[in-house]
Amino acid sequence: MTPKRLDNLPPGTVMQIQPQQMGSDCTVAALATLIGIPYTVALTAVSQVNPRVMFDGAFFSQVKKAAGLLGVTLRKKRTIDWEEDTGLLRALCGDANAYHAVVLHRGSVIDDARLWPADVWKATRHASKFMLLIIVCHSYFGAG
Repeated sequence: MTPKRLDNLPPGTVMQIQPQQMGSDCTVAALATLIGIPYTVALTAVSQVNPRVMFDGAFFSQVKKAAGLLGVTLRKKRTIDWEEDTGLLRALCGDANAYHAVVLHRGSVIDDARLWPADVWKATRHASKFMLLIIVCHSYFGAG
């Protein structure tokens, strides 16, 4: 039996974790990890929507537009199933008193190349006010 090629698997089956490169680029790293693209490709797309992303970060509305440039449609999910959902998660982190973007993946949180059980991450980061964007259409076929 021939093994499946990794690039032919459904999005989210295997994740290549992309770490942050700066302090304000959590949305870039999370987007790259979620949709399986190199960090630089995600940065290019987000920078087209918000040229100051490396200084100011990015709003989720900007991330949705950047994902669209890459052929990926994201939509807000009203109720989060922490054990089953996979998506781009925004949270107000009380330890930093700022919003932060990470990847939620079936009970785990990927935060700057670290894998956490979701409940431990929420408690450690004093996280609240969550929003989850999930993939509804993925047609990115770039190299990477």
